[in-house]
Amino acid sequence: MPYPKNKELIDIFIASFKSHSDFKLLSKDIIVHFLFEEVEYYVYLKCISYAGRPYPDNVTRAQLPQHTAFESIKDSPARFLFLGYDLDNKLFVCWDPVKSKSRLNRRSYVSFFSRKSIQESVLPGEIKTAHLTNGDRFVLFKAEDTIVFFSTIDNYFSFVESSQSSIQTINAEEEQEEISTISGMLEKIEEDSSVMLLVNELQDAQSDRMTIIASCMNTFGSFYPNMGFNNWKNLIYNYLDKFQEVKLIDDISLVEDQASEYKKLVEDKSDDRKVFVVLPNGKKISSQTSVQLLSLMINSVGVGIVKKLAIMVDGERLIQDKPHGGGDYSLELSPQTYMYSNLSSYQVSDILKKICSVIKLDCKILIQ
Repeated sequence: MPYPKNKELIDIFIASFKSHSDFKLLSKDIIVHFLFEEVEYYVYLKCISYAGRPYPDNVTRAQLPQHTAFESIKDSPARFLFLGYDLDNKLFVCWDPVKSKSRLNRRSYVSFFSRKSIQESVLPGEIKTAHLTNGDRFVLFKAEDTIVFFSTIDNYFSFVESSQSSIQTINAEEEQEEISTISGMLEKIEEDSSVMLLVNELQDAQSDRMTIIASCMNTFGSFYPNMGFNNWKNLIYNYLDKFQEVKLIDDISLVEDQASEYKKLVEDKSDDRKVFVVLPNGKKISSQTSVQLLSLMINSVGVGIVKKLAIMVDGERLIQDKPHGGGDYSLELSPQTYMYSNLSSYQVSDILKKICSVIKLDCKILIQ
């Protein structure tokens, strides 16, 4: 079913007053200008629709556009209401009038949000008040209850003007979301829950980074039209690098908690110096000996990953092609475990630096 256009919405709105004696139409163009119970109003109407990706299916919105007709209203003492119309449920949604008026002609489009489930729950004869997670209030009522709403509107909204700074503070979170959407750019993966969900799912499925980039461009390209390949690449690389860093920190913590499993590791007999790894979050990772720390880090990163680095120690690979005894690569079972006993703290430090460099972990290696 096509959405009603502006003129049709105005006709629906005016008809909802049912020729009430306290309703006096002053003009109607793209805005309805009228008196109700001797109070002057300007009302702009727009259809409510699904907000679109990346928003969840339950999120709906109506968008307030820029228009020259709003310029004279901004400083008018008359009340301004922005009403969204839900065609399916034949109801209106009214957002905070003071906030709506303060945002006239602020940018090309300003979004006002609602929830489909709340719209569907409104019953005839009911004026329902709801709030978004950021505290914004909106009021919903059936078209047949328009007269009741306007007769009691002061019970739902205050028309006392707030200071501009207060309005800006109230709108800060919502504006940031809109700036991202309207500009066609995404600054961080975390700002868009749908993009983050897709990236996480592909990451868990061990998809390579090019596949993740292509999937995001194909799925969300129309919502972020100003983002090219390099924008998506940088965005996703930054996010995945941070994800990998967090995972490593978690893995290291897990391995530390299970330190008893590493009692079989040989002691470092080459020198008495200890090696420390200081992670980006300031956490210091250490072990009883530098060899144990090396074993700890290799197990945390993954023996298979370290093997691919082909690190050489005294002419031998640190991790050889075949694990001792067959099966999966296991640090405890590989013959290189016993070779670690001959490594100095400086050799351990160099190996740790190589590992951190390859996995792009910005950490410090200290010897004391």
